[in-house]
Amino acid sequence: MKFERLLFDIDGVKVNKDVSFGSITTMGVGGKAAYVVQPCCTEALEKVMRLCDAQGVRRKAFGAGSNIIAPDNGYEGVIILFGRFMSNIEGDKSRVVCQSGAKLSMLAKYSEVYSLGGGEFLSCIPGTVGGGTVSNAGCFGGECSQIIRRVFLTDGNRRTDMTAEELGFGYRSCDLPEGYVIYAVEYRFERAYYDVGERIRRMKEVKAKTQPVNTRCAGSVFKRTGEYIPAKRIDELGLKGLCVNGAAVSYRHAGFIVNDGTATQKDIVELIELIREEVRKQDGRELTLEVELLG
Repeated sequence: MKFERLLFDIDGVKVNKDVSFGSITTMGVGGKAAYVVQPCCTEALEKVMRLCDAQGVRRKAFGAGSNIIAPDNGYEGVIILFGRFMSNIEGDKSRVVCQSGAKLSMLAKYSEVYSLGGGEFLSCIPGTVGGGTVSNAGCFGGECSQIIRRVFLTDGNRRTDMTAEELGFGYRSCDLPEGYVIYAVEYRFERAYYDVGERIRRMKEVKAKTQPVNTRCAGSVFKRTGEYIPAKRIDELGLKGLCVNGAAVSYRHAGFIVNDGTATQKDIVELIELIREEVRKQDGRELTLEVELLG
């Protein structure tokens, strides 16, 4: 196959074929990705993007896969996986530049070491810099857009950068230009005159007590809308524990769906629709997904 040969010939990338989505997503469902490519630098990333676009092959940028529910029939395309490579964090006082593959938890650790405030919530987000930016990830009242100064992007042929304002952040979203991939993000922190590490530890303790940590899940399933909190309402409607085969609404936190190890994307989608239908019937509201149903 010409595409495959050309892909394997690109310098600076690690390529694997037929990779199970169970190994690259936190929910642990889905079939296989035809190709998973890990670029070691921006130049290698761009070569992969140009090849995919020239050959008409689908491509999808992936971080930790912590808000992805992958398709049971797999993905006939290229998953560009950030994480192992392209994960440098470089700082100059309160200005920090991270490659897309850096874990948000490591950025929080960096802020702790250098007494930088405002990013403690990052320690509780199981994602990467790139993925967290695209989804404007957040928790405990903080979200990535609050500390992002500039985002660096490429479409494979042209690099550009955008300010946080230009990227148009919304609740768990941003206006990423079509065809572009984020390869680095610049953050701006404030000098902290308090114990950053202690604040991080308190947040982690609360998360451990209130969320289904160490389980197969993809974070909050539905977006909040103003004062309407889906998790709270799902709990009030008595839907905790509602299940479809191996997928169930978490007893620990009603905003999460957990996988007991046997669930499929089909199971999760059916459970999502059951929840939506009950909320629609009781409240006349349409719940919006925060997780991404790939495919």
